[in-house]
Amino acid sequence: MDLRKVFGRIKKEEDVQNYLIDDSRELGLIAAKEYLPYFYSESNNDTLVQFLDKWFCKFQCHQHRVDNDNNYNNRQHHYFIVNHDINMNFSIALKAFLEALIEPIIKRPVKFNNLTQNAISFSFETLPNC
Repeated sequence: MDLRKVFGRIKKEEDVQNYLIDDSRELGLIAAKEYLPYFYSESNNDTLVQFLDKWFCKFQCHQHRVDNDNNYNNRQHHYFIVNHDINMNFSIALKAFLEALIEPIIKRPVKFNNLTQNAISFSFETLPNC
């Protein structure tokens, strides 16, 4: 079944809030707890970024840029743009999924810069793994 059709069926705002977001967050937590450790021996900043890069290759188009801040504990700023060309409901679901996947691992919030019916862009900071 086409994802546009699946996510296009969600019409009511309360369904987006009550089901789509909650279910997407739950899937993100499952991915963090089960999928990431399945592919990598440990879940940390580096393996998270590797996982995201591999997963986003499945989308229509994506970009990942890294800026290193060597003046502040080797902090890295990761910037992602993912073009999915599905619809706004999918962008909302993807945002909730990514928050639940990323934030428990990096221990800081993800910043969402742009959310449209075709794409999502976000960024986050990581410190070196200890």
